[in-house]
Amino acid sequence: MTSKQPTRDDSSTTDRQTDAVERRTVIAAAGGAGTTLLAGCMSDGEQEEGEEGEEATGTTDSSNSDTGSFRLLISDMPADIGDFERLDVSFDQARIFDGGAEEESDADGEEDTEDGEATDSDGNDDETEGSDDGDTGGESDAGADTDGSERRKGFYILDLDGATVDLTEVVGDKAIGVFDGELSAGSYEKIELFVEETDGIVDGEEVDVTVPSGKLQITSSFEIRADEPVEFVFDINVVKRGPNNGYNLTPVIAKSGVNGEDVSVEEIEPGDPDADDESDKDTDDAADGSDDTDTDDGSATDDDDTDTDNENDTHGSDDERHDSEDDDS
Repeated sequence: MTSKQPTRDDSSTTDRQTDAVERRTVIAAAGGAGTTLLAGCMSDGEQEEGEEGEEATGTTDSSNSDTGSFRLLISDMPADIGDFERLDVSFDQARIFDGGAEEESDADGEEDTEDGEATDSDGNDDETEGSDDGDTGGESDAGADTDGSERRKGFYILDLDGATVDLTEVVGDKAIGVFDGELSAGSYEKIELFVEETDGIVDGEEVDVTVPSGKLQITSSFEIRADEPVEFVFDINVVKRGPNNGYNLTPVIAKSGVNGEDVSVEEIEPGDPDADDESDKDTDDAADGSDDTDTDDGSATDDDDTDTDNENDTHGSDDERHDSEDDDS
């Protein structure tokens, strides 16, 4: 029986099949190696990113865990407060802005006048832009704290819970506290104080006392350090608008700042009788100082002395003439 020999065509076909199998094997191997390499790179990248994230998170947590005691005090620079028998000012809340949030807060249109008072260039428009409770709608970083402070993006909100201060009791170097809590350690640039209600009595009658923009604001930098208490004094001035137009409350930058560093005040308790005595003393001293500088009174006194001296000189001259006449006779 004659065996069939393989032909050239059969040999070529077999070679092509072998080459195809080898190419697929090489491609598969290369693809597997590439996948393994890519997976390794991604794993390394994720690991590095995770380490960086853990490091950043750890830094933030460490920073947020450092807090310092913060107290807010209210004082009153003597001005037209002497007109009042009583001036009760109730505060709703305060906002404490981070150092980096200064540009954001400048949008409120704050300007510092030459006499050190902070005023709103846009008047009541600033109050309209914000909500009634002074919340700008910033994203909350954390829930409300037990000490009455709430952390928002770029600032703290301090709940003052209607704390009331009679400004006639805190004239000069006296002050009353309205908040006692904690803030995160760091730099702060600005304080906004929202007035809830005012009640002023002059000559037994109630008078109109307003805050033009609904809030008082001061730009004054200060530092909060861990385990170091800070007392910030917010000084308020009451200014008469006109004969029958009531009064305005304005902030006083020159008299505001950290107690013991920028300013020096004595904290008192509400209703302290010594505060009224001190207020009366300041008013009396101001009145006495005015009398001392009254040029008319001084001139009148000098004129009286001169008249007396002239009268004595006149009597002396008359006596001398009488003596001369007696000698002639």
